[in-house]
Amino acid sequence: EVVVIRSSSTLEARKGRCDDVVDDVVWDPRGEYLLCVVGLRDLVQVLSVVTMEEVLRIDEGVGGLRAAFWSADGSSVATINKALTRCTVWQGDASDSCYISHPKRAKTVHAHSHRATHTALLTRPPSACDVLYVTDSTLRKVLATFKPATTDANMICFTPNEASHVIVFDSLFKETLFAVYHPITAATMGTALQDPSTGGALTWAFTPTSTYLVIGTNKDMVLIYETATYGLLEVVGLQHKARNVFKEQGRGLPYAGPVDEVLVRREEGGVTHLVVWDDYIAYVCQSCKEYIWFIGTQPMAITHALKQLGSVKSIGFQQGTSSNLANTPHLAVASSSPYLYFWQPLTCSYARTPFTPTALLWRPCRPTERAILLLQDTVTSVMCLALP
Repeated sequence: EVVVIRSSSTLEARKGRCDDVVDDVVWDPRGEYLLCVVGLRDLVQVLSVVTMEEVLRIDEGVGGLRAAFWSADGSSVATINKALTRCTVWQGDASDSCYISHPKRAKTVHAHSHRATHTALLTRPPSACDVLYVTDSTLRKVLATFKPATTDANMICFTPNEASHVIVFDSLFKETLFAVYHPITAATMGTALQDPSTGGALTWAFTPTSTYLVIGTNKDMVLIYETATYGLLEVVGLQHKARNVFKEQGRGLPYAGPVDEVLVRREEGGVTHLVVWDDYIAYVCQSCKEYIWFIGTQPMAITHALKQLGSVKSIGFQQGTSSNLANTPHLAVASSSPYLYFWQPLTCSYARTPFTPTALLWRPCRPTERAILLLQDTVTSVMCLALP
């Protein structure tokens, strides 16, 4: 019932209270309010970050509450009922509302554009094909609706550049992997037909310069597309092998190696973690989750791998600018051991944590700031800071 926010640099805490157990917390785009989802009561409570007092309450009542999210500009709150018959957009005192019918059950049902000027919402009316709504930043004005060419869309996103095209990904095992559209005219900017041997999309990421779109599939493969034409450049993972493998030794010792090793792929499980940087793509597969595979962009092939003693729980490249990353950023690795590793191709450091982290997140930092890493143990809800 208690919501706690902390300063990422000092850990100073402020506390607020909700009516029951909070299932999800979402910051508004301006960082001024917290959207708290109280699933047991089908309730949304919005708290002010300054006072930690409730400023807006939305009760979905008998319709139930499946999800809630902010509009792109933070002026409205959208809620989706359990029956998936409506997405309600609330503004002001929650008495002013409008509706979009039949939001779809999907992995990603909505997305905001790079400049927060548009929002895309995926819907599926009864006995009909998918329909994509594109609204303004408030979610209250529909700018365009169209039917994407995908058979059964499961994820949507906007390209992180000025073009802000919307990408619609198909569900697993379908014919089309993704299609790219202009958000207003619905003009097709590119499509990628799926090779059945590569599998369906599970996760995706763009490189920081938006040069490449990287997709992890349910068949342990990574597909790399260039974003100018969305042409397929490379398929990585047909064979999982690396000539340079670095092995965790445990007890806080650095990685051993590199040694030559070839890994024969076991059963397919899908790409579970995928992170990108300008020069490297790192990913983890469910079928061999103690390995982290690195793909170099010149050439696009597996260059080396890290082998952890236990399963990899989370990975993340250090966020920032070139002036504070010393050429290549650190890759933070959290596995089932109490040691947290910071990896670079030529160096490796580590830190012992008081718990086994299951999730990590780099705080975006300015050139003059020191990098800060947030760690979380979902069992004990402990968070701390690591300063590599």
